[in-house]
Amino acid sequence: MRKYLAKVKTALPDVPSDDVEEYVKTGKLVVGGIELVEGDLQVQRYIELPAGHETQYTTHTDNEVVVRLDTKACPELNVDIRMARAGGGKPSPEAGEERRPPGD
Repeated sequence: MRKYLAKVKTALPDVPSDDVEEYVKTGKLVVGGIELVEGDLQVQRYIELPAGHETQYTTHTDNEVVVRLDTKACPELNVDIRMARAGGGKPSPEAGEERRPPGD
């Protein structure tokens, strides 16, 4: 496989999604004239992030599900945390309270 790596890497962007789905099912795929078998490739799912929001979101996948997490800081939550710390409050897993930013 190593001697064909450059050829396969060059041809991969042109592989149709249907062929990738077939590889996942059968474990066989021809890329750039090179036959690949199960284990030669790792298929990962992904989602396109909204244009201009690439720094606001992060994604992660376990190859079954893709999670998109909004990483934008919530000022209201930060104020609550500072007030709790100033009052001697400590985080507790038993708290059970859920806070959502306005508008969610």
